[in-house]
Amino acid sequence: MHGSICTIAKKFVEHHHGSDVWNVLLERAACPGVVFSPIGDYPDEQVVGILTAACELLECELRDLLIQLGNFAGPELVTLANNMLHPSWRTFELVSNLETLIHRTIKINNPTAQPANIQAHLLTDNEIQVVYTSRRGLCALAQGILEGVIDHYGEEIEVEEVTCTQNGAPFCTFSLTRQQVIEPVEVRDIGQAEDTGSAPESTPTVIFDVARPDGQSAGALASGSKNITASSDTDWYLPQSNVDISGAEGGEYLSTKIPFPKRIGRYMVEKVLGVGGMGVVFRAVDESLDRLVAIKTLRLLDIDKESSEIFVREARTMARLNHENVVRIYDVGEFQNRPYFVMEYIEGQTLQERLAKGTLGLKLGCQLFLKILDGLNAVHKAGMVHRDIKPANIILSRDARKCQLLDFGLADSMIGGSKATFGATSGTRGYIAPERIKGYPADFRSDIFSLGCVAYEIFCGETAFGTHCAKSVLNAMKGFQPNSLTWNDIPSSLRDMITGMLKVNREKRLTDIEQVRALIVKILEAQQTRTDGAS
Repeated sequence: MHGSICTIAKKFVEHHHGSDVWNVLLERAACPGVVFSPIGDYPDEQVVGILTAACELLECELRDLLIQLGNFAGPELVTLANNMLHPSWRTFELVSNLETLIHRTIKINNPTAQPANIQAHLLTDNEIQVVYTSRRGLCALAQGILEGVIDHYGEEIEVEEVTCTQNGAPFCTFSLTRQQVIEPVEVRDIGQAEDTGSAPESTPTVIFDVARPDGQSAGALASGSKNITASSDTDWYLPQSNVDISGAEGGEYLSTKIPFPKRIGRYMVEKVLGVGGMGVVFRAVDESLDRLVAIKTLRLLDIDKESSEIFVREARTMARLNHENVVRIYDVGEFQNRPYFVMEYIEGQTLQERLAKGTLGLKLGCQLFLKILDGLNAVHKAGMVHRDIKPANIILSRDARKCQLLDFGLADSMIGGSKATFGATSGTRGYIAPERIKGYPADFRSDIFSLGCVAYEIFCGETAFGTHCAKSVLNAMKGFQPNSLTWNDIPSSLRDMITGMLKVNREKRLTDIEQVRALIVKILEAQQTRTDGAS
């Protein structure tokens, strides 16, 4: 069992019954004097022995003890993970991210650990279902933790046990029903996007370019592959030598050839738009609604079921977002054992392409940065992490006044195992946060670092760290030294903001969105005052 629960159990006993009782429990469990570490992992037999001794000493049933312990542990765990949680998160957002916050974090510190499998399924805005699978049979502890988290946030949410392994069910299921919704959110059914006909003038309608500015068509195909067998429904796309395959350093999961399906469900595939380290984006025609769409899927053909479920679950969460600065998700599905999701196909140019033409200027740069900031904040509030913030994943309208976040680094969930090696994670070097290069899981602070890199590029006209090998980028991050003369021309408050967002230590990083937003607004107001004065 993970040490965090063990240390919280010790704190629970000492808080309610005193330190002497804890020492007695250790004696009766035949482990006198043992000291638990919050990042350690301990034999189940040892923990079960302490629980059994506690039931005897305190004269209570095991289920009642576990629920009480869980009620106590919920707020403790929230406090323990506080820096990883977005300030706006509450119970539903936290529960939706348990897999990342607990399961993967435990395995990074201890690859042999066997944490419980916890999956959350958001059924409606007011109901979420949690599926809990553990060989330890501690479902009452899980229920108690859920109740403790709800109490911590002071929300009116009812927890009901739907199924239980102790009653013969294959897994335990809890239903969380919210009794009062403070801020209702519009919900769109996945796969039922409305046919809007021709887009209004204020809404761009199409070009989607993630990593390839050349937008080469499907003519550049190659047949056959010694690693993957093509079916009659799949050809092969051979990237040109100048295509940037982000994150390709030393990754055995990469192939030089990309599966090019002729059709994905009701979508007729036309061309490859973007290629990343693990993902690929196609342009396709939705034959049912007669409109262009962009489809993201994985380059890998051999995907395990658990990874595929994570990909689809996150895509479904994305589909619930309805924000003007975030690309809309229309559909989610599976094709040839690979999950995919369908996005709106947006016309315009990427921020990367726009910056290649010259600097934006302080006023326009601030205006666009505010929109990017608002879009990312909406993503974080929904309980998600983007994982691949960079200029190539930000699309601008033709007049460079509107922008949306594209693409999400969902492929990050496809990489299993222990602590990742350099490059073995989704994202793009030069923008990816240092903790993620080292293999640690992404959280909203990682996105803020990437946003800081984008801010530097917007206002200075060049990249902060370049895209050299991972170790070189890490060394550059440790001693961040702006190398542009433009840096001296931007307001000192803006320089301090960018430097704060680029802190290597994420505990010290500037991650307060409202503080960043207020600073940008103040700069814009000062610019407007100068303009009015000059006129």
